[in-house]
Amino acid sequence: MFYFVYKTTIVPVNRWYFGIHKSWDKDWSTTDATDPFCGSHSDIVNWIKARGRSQIVIEVLRVCYDIGEANRELQKYQPTPKFTEEHKAKLSIANSGANNGFYGATHTPEVVKQLSEYRKGIKWINNGQVEKQIGKDEPIPDGWFAKRLKRKKT
Repeated sequence: MFYFVYKTTIVPVNRWYFGIHKSWDKDWSTTDATDPFCGSHSDIVNWIKARGRSQIVIEVLRVCYDIGEANRELQKYQPTPKFTEEHKAKLSIANSGANNGFYGATHTPEVVKQLSEYRKGIKWINNGQVEKQIGKDEPIPDGWFAKRLKRKKT
């Protein structure tokens, strides 16, 4: 199995997207490829549906042999923003107290009633890793349990 870290470019509009694609096709993204995948972003999919694939360029940035290595490589192209402690403090002050647009705001009685009615009609379930809401009368699927996940202490 190969994990391709790739860049897909929609040439006419110069939009590009980075991603990871898992495939057995060692020739993926070349003219010899049997795997037609070129990205799952909705812009790419819609472009192909409307105009075909001819204006899409796929560039393999790195071939990896495990997903962890591929994720680390992808982070080089999609870095997460790092905020300094000073910047975090400025943001905290800027959005606290009276500076926050919701400061002192409360729900109207009508909205409180709507929220209450909604909560009465749902139940939380989890599979040990993911949690979601389902209707109160829906059966709990196999492998899922009633209740929310316990929050991790940070």
